[in-house]
Amino acid sequence: MTLQCPKVLRPAARSLDSSKRRQWLHDKRFFHFVPRCLAAYVLVLAIILIPAAQARAAPATSPTNPSVQCRDRENQDFVMPPVLDSRAGILQGTIALVDEFHQIPHAVSAPGKTGEVTCITQLVRAFRGKTATGEKLVARGTNNDEPIPGPTLRARVGDLVQLSFINEVDSSRFAGSYGIEECDEVGQNGEIYPGRPDPPVGPQTRFDVHPNCLHASNTANIHFHGTHTNPNSTGDNVYNQILPLPRDNQGKLTTKPNDAKVGFNQYFENCARELRPAPVKSWPTTWEDLPKIWTAKQNGLLLDHEQKHQGSTSQPIWTENEKLRTAGIWPIYYVGAFPYCFALPAYTAGDWPPPRDSKSPMMGQAPGTHWYHAHKHGSTATNVMEGMAGAFIIEGKYDDDLNAAYGGYILEDDAGNMRAWNTRAQKVLVLNQFGVATGGTGTEGTPPGVLKPNILAGGATSPESGLDFAVNGRLGPRLKMQPGEVQLWRIINSSARSAAYFMVPDGLEWKQIAQDGVQFAFENYNNSYNKPFYMAPANRVDLLVKAPIARKEPYEVRVQNVLSRSSVRPTPISPTSDDPTPGTVLLHVAVEGRQPLLDNKEVDMRFLGNTLGEPKFPEQPKFLASIDEKIKELKQSNYIRR
Repeated sequence: MTLQCPKVLRPAARSLDSSKRRQWLHDKRFFHFVPRCLAAYVLVLAIILIPAAQARAAPATSPTNPSVQCRDRENQDFVMPPVLDSRAGILQGTIALVDEFHQIPHAVSAPGKTGEVTCITQLVRAFRGKTATGEKLVARGTNNDEPIPGPTLRARVGDLVQLSFINEVDSSRFAGSYGIEECDEVGQNGEIYPGRPDPPVGPQTRFDVHPNCLHASNTANIHFHGTHTNPNSTGDNVYNQILPLPRDNQGKLTTKPNDAKVGFNQYFENCARELRPAPVKSWPTTWEDLPKIWTAKQNGLLLDHEQKHQGSTSQPIWTENEKLRTAGIWPIYYVGAFPYCFALPAYTAGDWPPPRDSKSPMMGQAPGTHWYHAHKHGSTATNVMEGMAGAFIIEGKYDDDLNAAYGGYILEDDAGNMRAWNTRAQKVLVLNQFGVATGGTGTEGTPPGVLKPNILAGGATSPESGLDFAVNGRLGPRLKMQPGEVQLWRIINSSARSAAYFMVPDGLEWKQIAQDGVQFAFENYNNSYNKPFYMAPANRVDLLVKAPIARKEPYEVRVQNVLSRSSVRPTPISPTSDDPTPGTVLLHVAVEGRQPLLDNKEVDMRFLGNTLGEPKFPEQPKFLASIDEKIKELKQSNYIRR
């Protein structure tokens, strides 16, 4: 443990007014060059601080052997993440970043077969949701220690999104400094070297330096893939950095979430007033547009954090915010809480492009399957591999048309109730490759009970394929379909590492209806019948899947985990042990029960089509239609082809 003597000068900083305080903090950069305190001073502080630190760290103690027998983790049923739904045109609620122990399912598969599933009990950071009334969202049929994705957000084109983000992570529970811009150095054997000074030289040591290192892993934000909205301020702003709520030496919060959210209700009211009549408006533009009660609270939290870490040049967050704010630029650092507010603009013109006097935006928000994840530059990959991601489904005429096409069919839901086919009951599949720690037994360079950081250890025996994909936190779950049923699968590849190449289904049938939240034209949809498809990280696919009439358990959905399209292996005509079928089982599909009912008769559901008697294919939004030279689209882009 090393301490710097000048930190005793913090009370002097608090006694200065704000302008002098900024100058004082700026001048104190010489702290990095001040020699370390005398050994006696360090010893005295150690006697005081070590017991408190040990007491604080005690709850996070890891099992001495992190690799454990999974509790009922094989042949599990498919589960859906919990849902945070919009009400009266507003998606309201809270996304909290918390730290929890999860049993991470872990399997690395050899080509042609599924590997043995074990679990790694590991402390991770995860997104958890609450409704606007404070009710916790829990996935039905799951345990608290499962790595379920963040809640599925459901809104509709034309809605407002008003989300409170709270960072409740206890930084002391994670090894390393995890400073705002300090590198978390990790040796290949798992040795952790937080920040500076440089770790000792050795053949097993990585020497990453900022910005090309993992850093600020406890800092986070939310990035929304696919939203047609403001990329600045409180919209889809990937540059915001929200630090954890402050805690005392015992690990107790010194600022409660509700205290950090002071003024949020007022801000959301202001935001609705600004964006309801002008959904594509870029608002707010400056900090002065925010309630003064919240900016004052943030100024106090930022300044306290800077004073607490005044010996580190990497954490002058209040000073940096002041520079940006006075230059008219949106500040990027926040402590504890941040309000997200943006609109999902609807295209309201009848034709495309809209006439000049139209108040409709040139393009509206595309309804479809989107997603969100933590996007702190420097830690995005490790955060996503811990599961900090979730689905964002934006509904619109696409859903209305699907419900009109299939709504007459009556099916049995997972609870055994008979219900009409509806897009809200369809499957959401968030795929992920969880980073896991394989050390911690005292034999792999880490002391017993110490886990390696998730992303760096990886756990993969195959550098090419990496870990198997989990589906909503489970490996190879069992998904149920009725004979002849057509389901809509909304698939999201939230992995930070590998693509998922979906192989031609065996026994099932499918047609792809959308890609990355954009509905296909009918011709493209019709040509996708039982064709394989490639999902790079962040890709989304809407897939209509049809079960056979024959009851069988299980049918398999297989994928190849690859880093590029060129890595995809062809399937041999006659698989052998020397040349087995590539890929691993992503899902087991059990076809069971009775057939769907239509007019009280058991029937075989049909794919969507455009001919009489077929369920009608959804009308594609006009702003998504193919480029048409007749309306001079090419001329508008100076005939540039992409």
